[in-house]
Formats: sequence, structure tokens, C-alpha cells
Amino acid sequence: MDISETVKNNKEIRGIFYYPPDDRRCTATSKQTGKRCKRWATKGKKVCYYHGGRSTGPRTTAGIQRTRAIHLKHGEYSLIRLKDRTLERLSVAMNKFHIDRNLFGYLELKLSYMNYQEFRKQRPNLMAFCRGQINMKELASFLDNKIVT
Repeated sequence: MDISETVKNNKEIRGIFYYPPDDRRCTATSKQTGKRCKRWATKGKKVCYYHGGRSTGPRTTAGIQRTRAIHLKHGEYSLIRLKDRTLERLSVAMNKFHIDRNLFGYLELKLSYMNYQEFRKQRPNLMAFCRGQINMKELASFLDNKIVT
């Protein structure tokens, strides 16, 4: 065996010419060339050490809130804004259909306890009430997760 072949084989064994399989390769791309990184992704992550694979993200509630505030672009689709807009539409609908204003407090209370998934699930029912497609009794039964009789 020639010395140059031995050096070449030795380099291949050490991993200089060996790239990881596509599913274990770092998904980061270069800004200049647009090519994908050739390093191994950190275990359990999608990117390598150099592209943020060691990062665990914020762990405290204060850190999570800071991160959310940084990434919030305009708040148009935040849960608070969606609930406020829905309450505005419900208020207009209640005035239009001459429904007792005390029931508005009930709707406001129900909305305040909903998380994002529950709100997205109930939003079609709320909008159907605003359009006059369902009555208040049906809306209340949907919000209480009861079957209408």
C-alpha cells in the first residue's frame, strides 16, 4: 500500500471526508453561499453546536415572557387582542338582538378562562351568534360543552 493511500484512508476514518446522513445533519444554511452546514446536528436538536444546538432556551417564566415580548410583531393575533375583538363583536350583536346585558358579563367571564386552543375551538360558535345563526341559549350550551336539546 502506498503512503498517500494510507494517509487518505486515515483521514476518512477520522471523519474528515465523511458527512453525516441527511437526517442527522445540521439544518442551518450559509448566508453567503446558501449551502447547508456539513456538521452533525447536536443530539436531540436540528442544528449543530455552532448554530445554536447547545441552547436550551429560556427556562424561567420571566425569561419566557421576555422572549415572547421580543418576538411579538404587532399583537394583532395575540389571545388578548382576539378576545377583545370578539367581545366587541358580541356586544354589538347583543345590542342588535336586544339581549340582556347581564349575559355579556357571563360571556366575558367564559372568555377570560379560555386558553388559546379552547378559544380557537369556540370561535366559530361565537361568530355564528354574532351573525344571528344561533341564539344565546345555544351559545351558552356550546361554551359549557353541553349538548343542545
